[in-house]
Formats: sequence, C-alpha cells, structure tokens
Amino acid sequence: MLGSKLTQAEMAAVKDPTDAERSVQAVSDLTFGEYQRLIENPSNWSQFNLSLDRAVFVKQLDKVRLIRNDVMHFDPDGIEEGALEVLRDFARFLSDLQTIGAM
Repeated sequence: MLGSKLTQAEMAAVKDPTDAERSVQAVSDLTFGEYQRLIENPSNWSQFNLSLDRAVFVKQLDKVRLIRNDVMHFDPDGIEEGALEVLRDFARFLSDLQTIGAM
C-alpha cells in the first residue's frame, strides 16, 4: 500500500540516520517504525487521498507497533489483554480500505 504511493526518495528520507550502511530501495527495506514516520509526515499522508484523520490512524498504527515489538523482542510478560483484538481490528480495517480501493 505504501510502496505504490511514495517515491524511493520519500521512503529513504525516513530511514534511521544512524543506520548509514542500509540502503532503502523499496518499502520492504523499511522498519515498522519507519513506516510510521512515513505516514506521520503530512505531505506523504496527503498522497494517499484518504478521508481519514491522520493522527487517529497513526495512533492505531503505533498500538500495532508496540504489540509487534513485544512479540518480536520476546517480551517475557507476553502481549497485553486485548492486544490480539487490536491487531485483528487494524488488519480488518486495512483490508477493508484495500477492498474499497482506498489504498
């Protein structure tokens, strides 16, 4: 969804500046946090032509990012109650956007 709307330069602009060795040629070269930085940028967001509140969307994406980090970094406490539902709801929302051709 992101790669079809943004240029390689726009994607590379959000790369962690301390990660000089990594090349960003496509959206798949970005981290989840970098996806979020892409969307947080109002100029990038406007390219999606969505009638959605960017701040609300980013807030939900941040919830997904935090859950993802807990899972990927093997948090010994596991994920919080309701986290799976947050992930399912957001995945369904993105799927719905794609189904209606919004992204």
